[in-house]
Amino acid sequence: MIIYGLMKFIEQIPSRYDRMIGFLTFGGHRSARRRMLARVKPGVRVLDIGCGTGKFLLEAARHGAICTGVDASRSMLAVFREKLASEPDDIASRVTLLNHSATLLEKSFAGETFDIITASLMLGELPPLVLTAVLGQIPQILAPGGSLLIADELWPKDQWRSMLYSFIMAVTFIPNFILTRTMIRPVKGLEERLSEAGFEVMSRRDFAFGVVSLIEAVAKKTT
Repeated sequence: MIIYGLMKFIEQIPSRYDRMIGFLTFGGHRSARRRMLARVKPGVRVLDIGCGTGKFLLEAARHGAICTGVDASRSMLAVFREKLASEPDDIASRVTLLNHSATLLEKSFAGETFDIITASLMLGELPPLVLTAVLGQIPQILAPGGSLLIADELWPKDQWRSMLYSFIMAVTFIPNFILTRTMIRPVKGLEERLSEAGFEVMSRRDFAFGVVSLIEAVAKKTT
């Protein structure tokens, strides 16, 4: 149910990350990724924030997209580069990788824009102030008419599930912190945070009983 603690643990084994994250999310991440890929067309510029081992971005490149991936983990990007090395040149050449923090989006892509910006299972790793800062930079690099797609574990809105999550978080707090050395949790109030950052949420779809949710947002129209 609450996946971030175990997810952070399996990041220590990047070569097995793709397979293990599928089991950990009960297939929810795979379903969300398929929906995200349905939006990718040849020539579309895609930025994946926290691209990890590149499962989504590599598939986007195979669909003909011009892809850029950003991740703070060198070990995860090393696995991604190994994958690219086995791809045909016409696919590998469409992928650019940067070992940067998500907090440096405006600086990293000054003067650039992307048609689709994605983030999967990484926002919960960010402290609230950092999350706000990251979301606030995205409108500056999103092309007019572009979409932001976020696949993540979100804190439930209904009361009984919220109470259940609170109970599990309380019970697992100490072992989770020992395991990960971080205070990571499902993302709370993402729709409200997106609105404050200048986005309009167009849709939300839950997968695997809410283990993973997919949100699509666009920049608010200015009057």
